[in-house]
Amino acid sequence: MYQNFVYQPYRGSDGAILGVLAISIDVSAQVLARHTIEEVVKERTAELELANNSLVKSNAELAQFAYITSHDLQEPVRKISIFTKMLEGGLGDLDDRSQNYITKIKSSAERMGNLIKDVLVYSQISKGNVLFERVDLKTIADEILTDYELIIEQTGAAITFTGLPVVQAIPLQMSQLFSNLVSNSLKYIAPGTKPVITVTAAPLAKEDLAVYPNLNSNLEYSKIEFRDNGIGFEAEYAEKIFNIFQRLHNKSEYTGTGIGLAMCKKILENHHGHIEAAPVEGGGALFTVILPATQYTY
Repeated sequence: MYQNFVYQPYRGSDGAILGVLAISIDVSAQVLARHTIEEVVKERTAELELANNSLVKSNAELAQFAYITSHDLQEPVRKISIFTKMLEGGLGDLDDRSQNYITKIKSSAERMGNLIKDVLVYSQISKGNVLFERVDLKTIADEILTDYELIIEQTGAAITFTGLPVVQAIPLQMSQLFSNLVSNSLKYIAPGTKPVITVTAAPLAKEDLAVYPNLNSNLEYSKIEFRDNGIGFEAEYAEKIFNIFQRLHNKSEYTGTGIGLAMCKKILENHHGHIEAAPVEGGGALFTVILPATQYTY
């Protein structure tokens, strides 16, 4: 039993203290309820901490497994590709059926090689032990233009970058982000169409932060838009395209492993930013990237 005692003086008609009046209130129910709540909170906190530690361990093990597995798979795939080419050269003239089989083997080996490389990159992006530094995104953009110089010349693509800021970021991951988004726009283009890719950046207005509840209202952000005139996608797939291995088109129509946009999402998570996609009326796609100017210790 738990009692709450209240003491007050008992006075006579002349105001003189004649004694002490003690009032006892039974508060057993309240005390037991409070203890129960405290125990439940303590138990739930312990369970949550245990689950979080388990999740961190599982994610680390998964990333390590992906890295080791992908790394070990590279050599046999490389040998398949080399021996297939040697076999093709050694057999001389082949009939159409045999040549078709050889072509399919080479194509499959190439796709597998690209997939392994992308899984390796994705597993590395998941690691959080990389330091942030000042990165000029204009420099990143210039490097991307140099990397894609040949395909730009072959397709007649027009790519422009405007207003790119300097941000606190991981340089390699910024290169991967820009490369994947530009590559995506160059890849998903209708036959006979010259790619037009416009990348613009501007500070994100404070009042627009409310649209992104996961962002920190104390930080300054840049809004970077990647707009293209490609084949686009249906609005219902706006979120699904960022899932790993998600493909919206047949691999015989457009190449790719389905990891590129998942990498972009992971990179933005690493930088406490945001990425979203939307179809453009009349064709094309718009990818919006929100990046903080500086990193906050979360």
